[in-house]
Formats: sequence, C-alpha cells, structure tokens
Amino acid sequence: MKTKKFSIKKNLIVLILLSIPVIIISSIILFRYILCPTNQEIISNLKETKSYSTRVEYIFKNSRGEFKEETTQYYKNDKGLRIEFGQERNHIKVYNAGEIHVKSQDGDEFILDNDIDVVYPLALVDNILSNKLSEDIKEGTKEWGDGNYLEVDLEYNLNNKHFNKGKFYIDKKTKSPILLKIFDDKGKERITIIYKDFKIEKNLSDELF
Repeated sequence: MKTKKFSIKKNLIVLILLSIPVIIISSIILFRYILCPTNQEIISNLKETKSYSTRVEYIFKNSRGEFKEETTQYYKNDKGLRIEFGQERNHIKVYNAGEIHVKSQDGDEFILDNDIDVVYPLALVDNILSNKLSEDIKEGTKEWGDGNYLEVDLEYNLNNKHFNKGKFYIDKKTKSPILLKIFDDKGKERITIIYKDFKIEKNLSDELF
C-alpha cells in the first residue's frame, strides 16, 4: 500500500516538474503578446476592434485650397457608423445596412442610399484595413509629436481617381489610429483624416444607431 502511494506521489511530482516548463513558456508567449505585440498583431487587433468612439478631423484639399470639418464618430460592428458633425453635433449621419439615416440641422430626417456618400466612411478603421495593404510596415518617429508610429501603405479599389492610395498611421504605444492620408491617381494628397481621443468602447448604446 505504501509502495502504491509512493508511486502516485512520485508520478505527481514528475507531472508537476514536466508542467513547469510548459507554464513558463506559455506565460512568456502571453506576456509578449500583451506587452510587445508585433506590428502585424497591432494591425490585426485594431481591425478586430468591435466598438470605438473618436473625434475625427477631415481636411479636404483641392486646387482652391483646404476645407476642414470636425466630427465625432461612434462605431459598433453589428450596428454601423454614426457621425456627428460640428461642435453642435446636431447634424447626424448613421451608416448601416446599405443606407444612410440622416438627421439635418433643421431636425429633418430622411434616408439616402449608401453610394451617395463614400467620403466620410473612409475614416472607418475597418474600411481602411479591409483594403489591399502593403506587407512592408514602416516604423518612424512622429513629426507632429512624441512617440513611434507604424506607417501602412494601402491601395483603394473604389474606381475613383480621387481615392487611389493611402497612408495609415498607428501609434505603436497606444495601438490607436493617428492619421490617414488619401492620394489621387496622380499622387496628390486629397484628404487628410486626423484621429483624436480614440477610445475602445465596451458598452456603446444601441440607441446611437
């Protein structure tokens, strides 16, 4: 009986000793993934973001000059994209299921086809990262502030000469979008999209959409 107990105890010790390396290696992999994800993992995780809020500034550029527009945006993967325009935020567009639900500054409400407006949804992170992305992910130091960023080149397939290619910038530390530059087929920058106060949300109300 004692021999049997000793055997069980011995086997248990061996099992524990064998498990220790596995636990250590698994912990190292987990902490590396959480604390030091690769550039590709940062992009993949950002693309899989289910819900977020952010302020977005659009800068439209043409031969006559520049036009800026401030917005506040909310995204929920199963509900769509809500964009509130201006400081008053009383002009609203909700993009969902192929339709745009519009509430004008005057309080009028109506529905438009999704194809009517392809410009503002260009800021949607999922839309950006669904394009053809370059495998070469560059790293640099932000010219407009402190910290390192990732630069991702992308190609649009919109059959629109004004939206041909883009450069998407991601803060490497916060893993949040910083900037999107959109170029026409001649290489001229047409739209600059700036992200501010980007926040991953856990409980965005469905009523927003």
